[in-house]
Amino acid sequence: MTDRSAAVVAALRRRHDAWMADLLTVEQGLEDPRDRILAVFGIRERSEHGGDAGHCDGTTGVDGGRLRSEHARHLGRVQGHVAGLCAEAGLPSHLAEAVVLLVQGARLDGVVRGHPGAVRAARTAAAVIMSVYDRDASATVRS
Repeated sequence: MTDRSAAVVAALRRRHDAWMADLLTVEQGLEDPRDRILAVFGIRERSEHGGDAGHCDGTTGVDGGRLRSEHARHLGRVQGHVAGLCAEAGLPSHLAEAVVLLVQGARLDGVVRGHPGAVRAARTAAAVIMSVYDRDASATVRS
């Protein structure tokens, strides 16, 4: 790995650590694990407004495979975290993949189209998906 690639990877890891620290701080103030799941959208929205749209500027000459690998590492760690929250909330673990997909779709939409409401729309979609499992649980209880 080139010095430039190593520096970019280190920066991406610091960004991930800071992002996760922000998320954990927000989650501490929330009792309901479903609210903690949805907090990931607030952190994404805040990071976009703070100038971190989730992409790396100035990566010319950096190994693209290495960048993809680091991005996949970040997403895997976020998905693992959300899967733990899903378990706490009594939701299926595969919901974590859907949540991360919604977060990434909103990030991409924000970058490509400059759509300011993409994160809020994705958060709403995640809440609707979670509510489907509320209905399933209440139907099971009534049976």
